[in-house]
Order: sequence, then structure tokens, then C-alpha cells
Amino acid sequence: MALRAFRGDFIGLAGSRRSPECPPDKTATAHNLHLNSIAIRDIPRIAELIKGAQSRGVHVTTEAYPYGAGSTVVGAELFRGNWRERMGGATASDIELAGVPFNDDTLAEAQAKTPGAWIVAHYSAGTFTRFIRDYVRERQKVSLREGLRRMTLIPTQILEGSVPQMKAKGRVQLGKDADLVVFDLARVTDRGTFSQPAQTAVGMRHVIVNGTPIIRDGELVREAKPGRPLRRALVSQ
Repeated sequence: MALRAFRGDFIGLAGSRRSPECPPDKTATAHNLHLNSIAIRDIPRIAELIKGAQSRGVHVTTEAYPYGAGSTVVGAELFRGNWRERMGGATASDIELAGVPFNDDTLAEAQAKTPGAWIVAHYSAGTFTRFIRDYVRERQKVSLREGLRRMTLIPTQILEGSVPQMKAKGRVQLGKDADLVVFDLARVTDRGTFSQPAQTAVGMRHVIVNGTPIIRDGELVREAKPGRPLRRALVSQ
């Protein structure tokens, strides 16, 4: 099974009409990264496109992070041409760098002088704790069990057809990888902001990766680096 992921080049409804049909046959899989980023204001319509493709047997999946903003470089092609129209009437002030909104002049200047500057969002440090706090604890949109399944087991199941090592992830079972999280449901939340995006979350008591603690008693173990890349085998032609 081959897995192909799609991201920012499929912005809005027009681009997303292509991606559900991209798998050439029913043995291939397509994954639309960050539905909220690629769909902008067309999320309900694009979600229906994906559901329609799934009903026809196409292996297409998607996900969304729990923030209303994205992250990219200021010189990204996303902000070229008729980007305001494509993004549903967005303006330069909708884009912030280090917490400071752009205007048309400062955006053009940054694109010319520092196109590689990152417009950083705080989902890198807080996505999962925010999801637990917002969707599970406060709004109770999903149960804790279902929330954990969406963050752990489902992603591994999407990937394991093309990356077999993922079958050892997302499961608390004998013989699987020892990746475990212990958190305080009453306290867990994100702390990152647009001006300070890399703040650590709170409420995580213990985090174990590959059998090695990287958070112990709520404190980050900075010297611990147990993570290893997962690489699928090369497919010979």
C-alpha cells in the first residue's frame, strides 16, 4: 500500500476536489493534512467531498489540529497571487510574526527580505493537551477513551499499511513499543501563545518514549533522547 500526503498546495475547495481522487486505485491511500488549514472556510463542503470518496471505497483520510491558525514561512507560495481571495477574504493583518500583525507594506517587505522567517503557531507544543482539555474535559464532545483513540491508535492505523513499524505504536500491549503517557485530566492544557509558541504544556506527569522517561514527575528530562526515526523499506522497481 502506498501513502501519499497532501498539504498546503491544496488550499480551499478547488484544490481539495483533486486530492480525494488522487489515489490511482483502491490499494493506495491519500491523507489530507490539516483539514482546517487547507479548507479555510470550506470545511463542511470539503468534508463532504472526503466522505463521498470514502463511500466509493477510496482510501482517503484527514485530520485537523485544534487551533484556528496555521504555520509556514512568510515567503510561502500560499501568500502569492490572489491569496486573499483563495483564503476567503483574508488580509495581511491576519498574518502575525512573533505576535505582531502585518500590514500590506510590512508583509511585502518581509517576503522580499526574510522569506524564510517562520510564522510560528503554537500547535507544535500544545495540540494534544489542548484537545484533551477542550474536547474531552470542558466541552465533552468525545469521551476520554475516544479522544485517546483519535490521538494514538487511529493515526497508527492510517500509517501501518505503508509503514509496518507503526503496528507497534498506539497500543498498550505486551510486545509493543513502550510509549506511555500519564497525565492529570483535571489540569492538562496547553500554554503556548502566538508570541511565545514553544511553552510546554501542563498536566503531563510522566511521558515515556521507547521505555525511557522524557518527562518524570512533571519535569522535562532534557538529556533524554530516546526517539528513533521510523523508515519504511525501499520498494524496488
